[in-house]
Order: sequence, then C-alpha cells, then structure tokens
Amino acid sequence: MFLSVKHLHLEDVSFRYFSDFAQIINSLRSLQSLVCYNVRWITLGVLPACMTQREGRAAAQTSLAPNLEELLIKSLRINGAERLVSALGSCLVKLCISIPYFDPSEGPLHAHTPTTTTELGIDLGHCSELEWLYIGANPTFLSYDGSSDLVSALLRSWRPKASVADPVVIFFMNDAQAFTRDAFVGVLRALGRIAEDWFRDVSGAENVPGVRQSVKVRVYDSEKWRGWWWDHVQACFPTWVRLKRLGVEFLMPRNEDEIWRDTV
Repeated sequence: MFLSVKHLHLEDVSFRYFSDFAQIINSLRSLQSLVCYNVRWITLGVLPACMTQREGRAAAQTSLAPNLEELLIKSLRINGAERLVSALGSCLVKLCISIPYFDPSEGPLHAHTPTTTTELGIDLGHCSELEWLYIGANPTFLSYDGSSDLVSALLRSWRPKASVADPVVIFFMNDAQAFTRDAFVGVLRALGRIAEDWFRDVSGAENVPGVRQSVKVRVYDSEKWRGWWWDHVQACFPTWVRLKRLGVEFLMPRNEDEIWRDTV
C-alpha cells in the first residue's frame, strides 16, 4: 500500500520505542524526503537492525531508506538525530537541521548509547554526497549553552567528496517571532566565528582538492531592510566575504512565523 510513498512529514508524533519510528521509515522503500517536527519516543533502546551497517557495504551504508536524499529535522528526542543521520550516511544530498535539535531539558547529549564518532553532536563524516547543509536557529539557540558546539561539530565532521564541487552551508532563523533583528544578528556573530574556525580547520577551502565551500544566510524581511542585513552579514563572515563565497538569500515573509518580533 505504501510502496510508492516518496515524502513523509511527521509532526507532534510520539512512539513507545525508537525502533517503532525507525521501522516506519524503513517500510517506505521509495521514500525520498523526510520531515521530523517534534518526534518523540518513550524508550530509546538498542540500535535497530535496519540502522546497522550492512556487511560488505560502504561505511555507514545501511538498509534504512535507501532512496532518501532530503532530511529535515526540527526536533527529535535526544540521540534520535544522531542515529538517523548516521544510518542514512551517504544517501543524503540535503540536510536541514535546527539547533538545538533536541529538548535541552532532557539531559546531556549522548546520555544513552552514543552512536557517533564525534565527541558531541551529529557526525557528517559519512555524508560524502551532501551538497546542501541548512542550519537553523531555534528560539532556544541563545539560551542553550551548547548550541555553538553543536554547529561546530556538524561543520568539522563534514568532508564532501571531490565530486561535490560546491557544497553550501545555509544559516537561517527557524521562528522570526522569537527573535528581534538585533538578536538574530547576535546569532549570526556566533555562527560567523564558527564558520571562520571551520575554514581554518579544513586548511583553507581552496586547498581541498576539487571542493569549493561557500556560506549563505537566508533572511525573510521587507525590501527596505535589505541593505541593513547585508552590512551585518558581511561583518559576521569576513573571511567568506574576502573569498567572495558569501551570499544572502533575501526573501519576503510568507507567514507570521517569518515576521520579526520587532516589526511594527
């Protein structure tokens, strides 16, 4: 019945076990895109068989959703995002994730059975085909002390193959109503420092054979604010400005969630 399902959107859904969540995804063999907004479970449990590496296959390649290319995570129960991204591995072309991608009140990251090789957060080391990495700021970005570390762990673990010639990281706000414009500029300053360190970690983007990373910032606002945003974005990402690898996606708000709190 569900063999032809290509897109799945899960929002405000709870499962008894993490394995139940994994099995639903695994049953949709034609799935190409998955959206997870506030997906939870009571018991994490052991790693499901469909998420374990298949013998004789490439690193991190599992039987889970072999055709899935796009994954959007706004909020998952703690450790779920790590498991999901690790299992999908080289399938992903586009990943959109909001920071923090779990409820910080649930306890420290990796409180239960860590599944990634990084000390903190999601490991993109096996996502060699990933072309677009969207990193959004949740309303709790500034209040959660570990937000910058989560973003840093993502970027430092991302090593695209030479065939992915122009990988792009796109920073955006997840709920403009939770931010004033100046508050989001504060978020961009923190992200800019991380992006500068990331550039140095890979020994300069121009020194990675065949790969030319770039940074974009997505902003929803009225036309009169375009110059104001461009000036602030440039100030936050000076190295990327110098390399001419910084862009701003300036879009008009589509709904009230994309209207800044200080808009009058």
